[in-house]
Amino acid sequence: MSHYKVGVLVPASLSFEEAKIKIDELLAPFDENIEVPEYKKRYGERDLDFERSRFEARDDHADFDSFLADCDIEKDDEGYYRWSQYNPKSQYDYYTIGGRYHMTEQPLEELRELSYLLDFGYYGDDPQGRFKDIPKEEADKQAAEQINILGAKITEMGIEHVDAIPTEFILKEHEAFIANKGEKGMYGGFWSLVTPDGEWHEQGKVGWFGTSDDDKEFQAEDVGEEPQAPGFDSVPDYLAAHRIWENKRTMPWYVFCAETFKKYPDHKVYVLDCHI
Repeated sequence: MSHYKVGVLVPASLSFEEAKIKIDELLAPFDENIEVPEYKKRYGERDLDFERSRFEARDDHADFDSFLADCDIEKDDEGYYRWSQYNPKSQYDYYTIGGRYHMTEQPLEELRELSYLLDFGYYGDDPQGRFKDIPKEEADKQAAEQINILGAKITEMGIEHVDAIPTEFILKEHEAFIANKGEKGMYGGFWSLVTPDGEWHEQGKVGWFGTSDDDKEFQAEDVGEEPQAPGFDSVPDYLAAHRIWENKRTMPWYVFCAETFKKYPDHKVYVLDCHI
């Protein structure tokens, strides 16, 4: 199963409790748990290849069509299908506000870094070297203290919740990221956006176990070959180069996000941890 980060845009005038109700309304059509009227779920080539691999691993059917029939897969003039009540719009089976992406979109870069370090304990990744040679227990304590101090600054900026950020702040970050062509910045952007009109926008379809099918609409061309680990002296050097390459490859998606945020100046973006 997979977790991924979704941004939901709601009017800034709504209170946190009102916004939660609005988010429920906007996401309701995409709930995997709801059943829809029975329809013909079509099988594409990839689906049939999977079924064929299952057929070839067995020896209890004379041919592929008889195997499919036993799997309740039928055929008509348009191809293979199975009757289904599975929601074809499914995008999640549950979600939480923040979750594992808590504080990843608020406007203080230092706070994002510290929350990441504290959540995952990767103090060796601290770009400022604040926790070098410090025992983890003490590092946890110091990071938590700094997070509380920076959290107060967030409140002073007029941000009531660290996972509900005015679009103006996120837009600035995206514009800076686009301007430097993905060379730096952008602490984990959104995989999907849900706009106030109820539309779900995504850079690719999320699958199980962290897999995804990228949408070619949001892929840049001519970004060079994907970096390979053997060509680098260290793992951090490889990871840094690969991240920049990935940033450039998906730049059209970040441009789309920036354009979307511009359309909704009086809104907040709620950070969701979605699971499918």
